[in-house]
Amino acid sequence: MTFGFLIHPLSARYMDRVTLLTKPLPSFLINQLIKLKKPYEISRFKVNGLLGYFVGCPLTSEQMLKLNHSFVLKRIIQTCNVAKSLGVKIISLGAFSAIATHQGKDLIGKIDINVTTGRALTIGAVYEQVLRLKYDKVAIVGAEGAIGKGLCSLLKDVIKVGRKNFDDLYSADLIVSTTNTTKEIIDENKLKLGSVIIDVSKPSTIKRNITREDVKVIDGGLVKLPHDVNLGVHFDCANNVVFACMAEPMVLALEGKYSNYSIGDDISVEKVKEILELSKKHGFKVI
Repeated sequence: MTFGFLIHPLSARYMDRVTLLTKPLPSFLINQLIKLKKPYEISRFKVNGLLGYFVGCPLTSEQMLKLNHSFVLKRIIQTCNVAKSLGVKIISLGAFSAIATHQGKDLIGKIDINVTTGRALTIGAVYEQVLRLKYDKVAIVGAEGAIGKGLCSLLKDVIKVGRKNFDDLYSADLIVSTTNTTKEIIDENKLKLGSVIIDVSKPSTIKRNITREDVKVIDGGLVKLPHDVNLGVHFDCANNVVFACMAEPMVLALEGKYSNYSIGDDISVEKVKEILELSKKHGFKVI
């Protein structure tokens, strides 16, 4: 029994992290070449003695959203089939692959392994992070999405920010950005004095090198692994720290829960609490 995680390049230049061949190439050419590449195993590693895999789906975030849906879905299914051939029993959908499959619903009945999006543990990790920070006025950006909805169910008296009332976020002291977009949509110049942003979105919705010294941007939804692990690929995390969506299939596999898990936009509070408890049981720690 083992687990897997589907990863894909957030942009063309992310391919430089896994191969030296793309570094001299312009982005537009990388985008064309990516579409021709087949899914493949990126790395393998063990967590608490259980074998896991990162499996690459060669489509960028923008391609996941803008290319023909049937083409994108076929590529994601191919990636899941690669995972199955490696012995994976449950796979989590990384970044925009969850969005492209309607939070995994499009894959049900089309693949022979269990699937999750990692949203339950992401919601739980961010929830605990918000509680630790203890701010009175909290805004959830992307309140209509799976992570945003889940946080709104757990947190009381939050500002629910969507497209129609986007500027309402600027009245909050603590902003949790959960929306998935390929653009930096939060304007640092409009933020309140001393604002803190928990950035769950990948790619980020605010530029990382902000100029305002009074504003703090911190990563959200991070989990520390139970022990030192060489993942075989570099993410924008500290050593032995992964995104909660990556940790969720690890936790489920260690618990022997091989079934479809965080599927769709409505993740129950009970499921969030369950996966948080299981993660702690197996030695994972919310950052």
